[in-house]
Amino acid sequence: MIRVNSRNMYLDKSLKNTLRVKDILNFMTMHIDPAFVDVIEMHDFWEIVYIESGEAIAIADDKEVHLLPGDVIFHKPGEAHAIKAANGTTAKAFFICFHTTNKSAKIFESLKIALENEQKQLIYRLYDEARKIYLNRKKYYRSVIFSSSALSPDAPTGAQQLFKNHLEEFLISVIQLIEKRSEVITYETKE
Repeated sequence: MIRVNSRNMYLDKSLKNTLRVKDILNFMTMHIDPAFVDVIEMHDFWEIVYIESGEAIAIADDKEVHLLPGDVIFHKPGEAHAIKAANGTTAKAFFICFHTTNKSAKIFESLKIALENEQKQLIYRLYDEARKIYLNRKKYYRSVIFSSSALSPDAPTGAQQLFKNHLEEFLISVIQLIEKRSEVITYETKE
């Protein structure tokens, strides 16, 4: 008979959380055409802007940042920001607004990065889950807003948690992408 000391077999260690999303305020898709005029906004939460197609200019405080398909920009809490079409094109963009208190989110400040397929797939997973948990509300200039104030009572079991988990997975995946690359463009540096 073999005896195993169970103290050595099971480690009593908690797994580390790199980043935890506290709340997701909304998820929005929008077509930004050359006639669109955005208002400069500022708020106390993070905002992610992902450009699926076309080109856009993001205004971040006093900087203009050119965005191409596959690019994502992060607006930190308290940053004045807006978006407009670039080069006469219509851009399709995804916007995700969330709260986190983790200090590791500091890595996203002034960040613009071209995503790889892994991160793009996570954005589309977020979109699929958003369609399940939020009620569609057309509210703002050719956009579909999935807002936390309009949760669907018919959402599948666990869909809200999956949405939050996918966002955390996306954010961690972006951190890993930053660590993998030798040079990342921030809008503090010249593009």
